[in-house]
Amino acid sequence: MINDELSFDESLRSDQAVQIAPYLERGKLLIFCGNAGLLSTGSGCVRFERDHICLLESPWNHVDGIILFGRHKITTPAMLDALNHDVPIHLASNSGHYKGMIYNPRCANTGDMWLAQHRLFACKNASLQAAKSVVESRIRHMRETLRRRNSIALDHARDAMKVSLRAVIRADNLSELNGVEGNATRMYFDALKGLVPAIYGFTDRNRRPPRDPFNALISLGYTQLYAHVDALLRVTGLLPELGFYHQVRSGHAALASDLMEPFRHVVERCALSMLQREKLKLDDFTFGDSDGCRLNAAARRLYLGHLTEALLIPVKNGENSDALPILDHIYQQSLNLKRWVTGKSDIFEAWRVR
Repeated sequence: MINDELSFDESLRSDQAVQIAPYLERGKLLIFCGNAGLLSTGSGCVRFERDHICLLESPWNHVDGIILFGRHKITTPAMLDALNHDVPIHLASNSGHYKGMIYNPRCANTGDMWLAQHRLFACKNASLQAAKSVVESRIRHMRETLRRRNSIALDHARDAMKVSLRAVIRADNLSELNGVEGNATRMYFDALKGLVPAIYGFTDRNRRPPRDPFNALISLGYTQLYAHVDALLRVTGLLPELGFYHQVRSGHAALASDLMEPFRHVVERCALSMLQREKLKLDDFTFGDSDGCRLNAAARRLYLGHLTEALLIPVKNGENSDALPILDHIYQQSLNLKRWVTGKSDIFEAWRVR
């Protein structure tokens, strides 16, 4: 890890490799990210090394799964040992886009769970309760983002979102709930207008294409967040295409869209911080009629590097909980959903900080 902030930024803007983080070991899932490393095996253990330095060694029978973010190498013996120990290896791009998995077919016991997921999500009341949980979390985190700015000018928006939280409880269907969330989100972005430096021309939330730097940053950030949520969701074995809140459509992981709601604020805070602290300048962006506002290559690398750092910062989600990286909270939330789907829990509660 590069500790000097200026050196870190300069490295991200260049073409040289930068170590974001070596790995996360959470329970029995191993998550490897950052610069390319080597996954190997020996003496009954899985090993991960980078630049000939061993960063982790763990017995195969202590591991339930492995996910590799980025172009890491895997030895053939490691793949064979993973298959022999029924340890699936999931592959994703550095930015989180899921590619596939190496697994033993006898591990594929998802059929019954997918049927249970279909039955549960087809229940309007069950889907509504799960959707209320993720929307409540989303609104609470938007409100917390504004609270941290400690500005009297933002009090009205925070009070209005407190009213929205009560409206979430009263919502009778998904359409009404979606309206509550949409109204709270509009108030939130209207409040953010006073926080984004005026030089960037932010007036409202717009996309496809984004018309200003702040919208360009959060659109790109949402895409990366969605990819990470989708990849970690697939590790649990749940069916990503079937959601309880967002509409099902071809080529879209609706459940990943559902489960990313509680974490959108991470993207917004990162984008806001980089503009306020002038880590990104106006000339880091290009403007076009057809493709809107876009980051140049160096700025994109810088922004995504800082967003990855944000996803790895330890955060607590309750007074008595341990501080864990956001990536781990994303995975734990997926496991909570899996427990609900499989009947091991009576309710699903979305992740929240406060």
